[in-house]
Amino acid sequence: MSKCAQSYRAFLNPQSEFDHRYCCWAANHSGWSKMKRLNRRIAKRRQRRADRKLLWDEQIEIREGLWETHRELTETWKDLMENQENLMGEVRNDA
Repeated sequence: MSKCAQSYRAFLNPQSEFDHRYCCWAANHSGWSKMKRLNRRIAKRRQRRADRKLLWDEQIEIREGLWETHRELTETWKDLMENQENLMGEVRNDA
């Protein structure tokens, strides 16, 4: 299997070989293949949840960065407006 197809395996719980060979639930009615399918589904859900959390955290970081940039620009704009008012006041006083 390719690496992409195996990516969910990191999210699997370890499966016991003892269960695979000797337990009755695994031997009867294809129990082991059913359990493998269930474990695979659980692992894929965990992987999707981790991916969503990672994306959510990145979005929060981006939003916080945008707000920080907005605050900095707002402060810069206020400083420029104050400087402009001071210059206009000096021009009026000179006239």
